[in-house]
Amino acid sequence: MNSYLKQTKTYLNTVAINDNIIGLELNQALEKFILSTINPHILVCIILYFYT
Repeated sequence: MNSYLKQTKTYLNTVAINDNIIGLELNQALEKFILSTINPHILVCIILYFYT
C-alpha cells in the first residue's frame, strides 16, 4: 500500500472512532449523521471509510 493510501486509511479510521461509527453498517452510519447534519464532508468520510 502506498503512503498516501495508508495515511488516508489511518485518517478515516480516526474519523470513524471519533464519530462512533465503528461496528455500524453503512446505512446505519449515514442515518446517524443525516439526521443531525447535512455537512457533506462528514458524509463523504463515512462513505469512504466503508469503501476503503
